Amino acid sequence: MALSTQVPLVPGENVRVRFTLPDHEAPVLAESTICWSKTGHLGVRFASISEEHTSELQTWLSQKLEQVLPEFVADQFRKVERSSK
Repeated sequence: MALSTQVPLVPGENVRVRFTLPDHEAPVLAESTICWSKTGHLGVRFASISEEHTSELQTWLSQKLEQVLPEFVADQFRKVERSSK
């Protein structure tokens, strides 16, 4: 995940991130590691996140992906998701 920050952090540093997905009330918490840093921006890799938060994040990301993919491609993802249930 990419973030904007005024706090200088360096790659390899362990941090705890807390954020709220749009249209969600409960915050997502994740133990993370800084994986890259540029002036005012950094990338974090989730090291530990609950199964519940992982599920919420995957659902939210798949919905966003469906909004930007051509309908044919999105339909293929829906078929795979239905068959895995």
